[in-house]
Amino acid sequence: VRISASTGNQVMKYLNEDIDTIQRPRIRSNQSNAQTVSGPVKIKATNWMKLGSKNGSNSITFNSGADANLSAVNSIKFLPGSKAVKGAKLKAKVGASVSKKSDFNTVQPAAVSYPITSPYIGKVVSYNDSVEQPNGIVEEHQVERNVCIFPNPSGGIVNVELSNENQSTGLLVVSDIYGKVIVSRKVNASKTQLDLSGFPNGIYFVSLNQPGANYKEKIILNK
Repeated sequence: VRISASTGNQVMKYLNEDIDTIQRPRIRSNQSNAQTVSGPVKIKATNWMKLGSKNGSNSITFNSGADANLSAVNSIKFLPGSKAVKGAKLKAKVGASVSKKSDFNTVQPAAVSYPITSPYIGKVVSYNDSVEQPNGIVEEHQVERNVCIFPNPSGGIVNVELSNENQSTGLLVVSDIYGKVIVSRKVNASKTQLDLSGFPNGIYFVSLNQPGANYKEKIILNK
């Protein structure tokens, strides 16, 4: 993934934020989770750290070859779900000041030579739940609440309805998770029906591209 230097600086800013309390693995309601560590890892908390869980349903295992460096200001607790296999190295330090600065800053990646210059150099990409838009590069906007795609999940037939009749024309594209286009159709009506029954179950993306606007939604095919 190629990002500009300014976008990289924004990423590092968030990586350097305080990590106050750490639970490994993360405890999720009504779910169990197992985490393994097999190589070098550094975990640090500005307050406390807990490994495993009280009932052992969430576990963390340090395999042979693991080299874990753990540090926290107030406490590090190894709960019943935590285990170290023979050959694992664990170093735990409590009470010392934990730096707020991420150790990612000390990593120097190998130089990479790209055949072309990225058009996104100097641009910061902003994200929300539905669209990625490099600032100052594209002027298209997301169609808001004008497109309805149903049912989702679908048994094979997918309906696409446009609530704004003034925007009833465009190019309708269906692609798989690898970006391969499986359906491409021009639409000039407010209602369109797609038959995807000939394709295997899975996740697909339906895109509607219109002049100055676009819409994209994930659908699940489950026949």
